[in-house]
Amino acid sequence: MQVYTKLDYVNTNRTVEDRSTSKFLPTAAERPTVPLWPMTGRAFGLGRSATYAAAARGEIPVLRVGGRLIVPTAALRRMLQLDVDQSGPDAAA
Repeated sequence: MQVYTKLDYVNTNRTVEDRSTSKFLPTAAERPTVPLWPMTGRAFGLGRSATYAAAARGEIPVLRVGGRLIVPTAALRRMLQLDVDQSGPDAAA
């Protein structure tokens, strides 16, 4: 009998091994904003309460639209260092 975790149900068209943060988060061109919870919180490995607390402290940049809190995808990817140039600091020289 196979045991499923909660993460197995997040996106059923990917395997658990394929769910690294860089592959799981869309690019800013694909989706300009993402919800604070669950997508942003889970990207940081935070629970729901900790995610909202971090947003309230200003540690996660959020936009309030009506009653929803959304996070700019570009800012999130920068915070997680997913879009950092892999060639290093000497690449511009």
